[in-house]
Amino acid sequence: MARYGSTYFPSCYATAALTTLLIFGSFGFHGITTCSAARIHIRKKASTNFIATKCSATTYPRLCVDTLTSHASTIQDNPSLLARTAISVCLASAQSTSAVLSSRSTTGGLGAGDAGAVGDCQTTMGDSMDKLQKSLDAMGSLRGKKGINDIQTWMSTALTDVTMCREGLETSNMDGSVKSSIVNAERLTSIALALVNSLPVSP
Repeated sequence: MARYGSTYFPSCYATAALTTLLIFGSFGFHGITTCSAARIHIRKKASTNFIATKCSATTYPRLCVDTLTSHASTIQDNPSLLARTAISVCLASAQSTSAVLSSRSTTGGLGAGDAGAVGDCQTTMGDSMDKLQKSLDAMGSLRGKKGINDIQTWMSTALTDVTMCREGLETSNMDGSVKSSIVNAERLTSIALALVNSLPVSP
């Protein structure tokens, strides 16, 4: 019986100890995972709040939030990244709108007046995209007040261009989806310009 006790019980204790270690180790790993997920959630929440605060100063705060919140992990709480992302989204919208206009102009069926208005709109949208691309490139190497001033000038011109496009088609017979696309591009440009204007200026 003594021999049985000296051999069996130590192995039993070892098994119990290993089981305990595995259980608490599992809890420890779960705890680390939970803490990591919590930190990610907190950072995302902080970034979302940051975006909402900045968007509240734009002309279209709801569109601003809806458009940029999906980029929260990239933007974090960085004003420059926020403005750069807004310009990038704006450029993508302008490119999509330009493609729609190009499609409408090549399918035919437009009256002389509408065809001329679409052609003018394509030209101004092209100019707008050029200014947006310059602004986006400049945001990648932003330096001092002059750099921001240049971007503000380009963004302002881009907004003027897309507004001219919208106004030129107001009395046309173009379908509503085309006009809505232009309005959306115009509003996104306005948002991006406002976010650029809010950037802190260093000497």
